[in-house]
Amino acid sequence: MMTKTQQMMAWLEGELAKNLSYVWGDKDGEMGKTKGWDCSGLSRGAYASIGITNPDGSFNQIKCGREITLEAAARNPGVLVFKRRKITGRVYHVGIITEGGTVTEAHSTKLGIIKRAYSPKGWSSARKIDELYAP
Repeated sequence: MMTKTQQMMAWLEGELAKNLSYVWGDKDGEMGKTKGWDCSGLSRGAYASIGITNPDGSFNQIKCGREITLEAAARNPGVLVFKRRKITGRVYHVGIITEGGTVTEAHSTKLGIIKRAYSPKGWSSARKIDELYAP
């Protein structure tokens, strides 16, 4: 039997395999089923795939769970990592830590949904949703 984390990782791999586009403004996950995802829609969909409700918008998702260090995030698949605007401090982007030291994110219209090596540099904070790790 797969853990919730393994189920989420499998769901994300499935979304990557669909080669979907980045579609800004996906608030309910419906676009992810047909066209693509925006960053918070992708993370919301990943958590929904295992029965955990996550709010829309990276600026709301940063309020979920508990903060952990960006370094610790690398060892915890399923952790959400966030970027903030330098001048305002406003959260504008979210990614999901995936296995093997990677992060999966709906990056941009140019790059789409990608999985790449994770580095704490460039990210501002990380949040661990403990429900993901509960038996």
